[in-house]
This record gives sequence, structure tokens and C-alpha cells, in this order.
Amino acid sequence: MLSYSNYNTIANNNMFNNSDRGIRLWNSSHNLLINNVANSNNDEGMDLSHSNNNTITSNTLSNNDGYGIELWDSSNNTVSNNTVSLSDSDGIGLWNSHYNYLLNNSIFDNYDEGIELSVSSHNTIINNTV
Repeated sequence: MLSYSNYNTIANNNMFNNSDRGIRLWNSSHNLLINNVANSNNDEGMDLSHSNNNTITSNTLSNNDGYGIELWDSSNNTVSNNTVSLSDSDGIGLWNSHYNYLLNNSIFDNYDEGIELSVSSHNTIINNTV
């Protein structure tokens, strides 16, 4: 978990079977999350809350009990080239999150929606396979 932490790189990690999330950012900005695997966690694979200007790219998130990737009150993030599958909720969910970019993600076999936006505006969603 990153809390009030900025300008970090989280790369090439495997997060399996945790009692909570694989990776969580809380009030953290300008971080790079790249080439990580989050599988079979008891909540989201990756969860960003109140976190802005982060890049989430080339990660594999599967079989998590919550969302594959969730952005909550988070803006100006780039979510690209991720594979998100078998989530017990949505593949990628945005809640009260604005001006984010969802690009070239592969999202499949999730329990609910592939991509869900709720109270979110001005997001760019391009070239995703859902």
C-alpha cells in the first residue's frame, strides 16, 4: 500500500492470495505501476483512491474478489495495456473519477461489467477489448 506517497515505481511484482488488495494507492500521485501480477486477492487487484496522475500499464490482474482495477475519486491517471479477467465485480471501475485515460486494455470474463463509469466524466476510453 502506498499512502501519501509520490513518484514511486512498482514493477515486476507478484501479489497472490492477499486478504485485502494486491496494490492500493491512497492519496498518492505520479507513481508508475508496471508489469505486476495481482491474482486471487480478497479485494481489488489494484485500487487507487484519491490518487492522481499515476500510470498503470502492462499489468495482469485476474481472479480477484473485487474489481480488477478500481479508481475512486482519482483523476488524470493512465490505465493502458493491462489484462483484466475473472474479477468478481467489474474489470475496470471508475467512481467519481475524471479525466482518466483507458487505452488498449484487454478486459474479459469478469462477473459484472467490463468497464463501469459512475459519476465520472471527461474520461477517454480508446482501443480496449472488452
